[in-house]
Amino acid sequence: MSEPKFYPALLLLGHTLRELRTQHDVSLRTMARRLGFSPACLSAWETGFRRPPAEALGFILGNLRVRPSLYQKLMQIHRQSDRPSCVEELATDTASLERAFEEVAVRKFEWAPHCVPGFLRTPEYIRAELERRDVAPDDVDQAIFAQQVRELDRPKRCPSIVLVSEVAWACETALPQLENVTAAIVPTSASKPEPIDGFTIYETEAGFFTVVLRHEHARIYLGETEIVKAYRSTFARLQRQAIDSVGALR
Repeated sequence: MSEPKFYPALLLLGHTLRELRTQHDVSLRTMARRLGFSPACLSAWETGFRRPPAEALGFILGNLRVRPSLYQKLMQIHRQSDRPSCVEELATDTASLERAFEEVAVRKFEWAPHCVPGFLRTPEYIRAELERRDVAPDDVDQAIFAQQVRELDRPKRCPSIVLVSEVAWACETALPQLENVTAAIVPTSASKPEPIDGFTIYETEAGFFTVVLRHEHARIYLGETEIVKAYRSTFARLQRQAIDSVGALR
């Protein structure tokens, strides 16, 4: 039986290996020759088409001299890379591997019931939000600058549909008009009788979907067909009930 393709952990692992190699300014062929692997084999590992043996992964990470914390994190991801779902424990000294999905996805669907996603926090939104709390003007300007710096470090956005709950928005400013982003507000009644926690669905170019659930200390990546189908159905229901600043989804 052939190995599964585009399991969440495989995609995350491969993307990170490619990022680490390019950070060292080493070509794929040079790295393969240096480590004794074929370029085709290394390419399959980096694209997530194949699962590297644990020994080979350790050899690559050792050659790239990754930090011990990142080494342990990637080995943990590797242990889950033969499953359709995985859990990533977050560490203070390493960024979440969700960034990999931000970079490889061709479409993104996000439900934000509790807080406004960073890229929707425009200067106008931040100013209105903080002035409502009587925050000093200098602190408002500092918050706007900090948010703009964070946005500069984000990967280029793929086409996205973002649904924000009425409670989370709680701001008199209109939804921002952003390139590649369709944003809408979901009425509070849409998530009743039971509240629906936030989630993001990423779609890859190959048509694979992964659901990401965010927790304080971990990210959960779900790839099982039936689970993904259920989350897509929930998103579609919320989208149908969404209203934007003029009363209908753009």
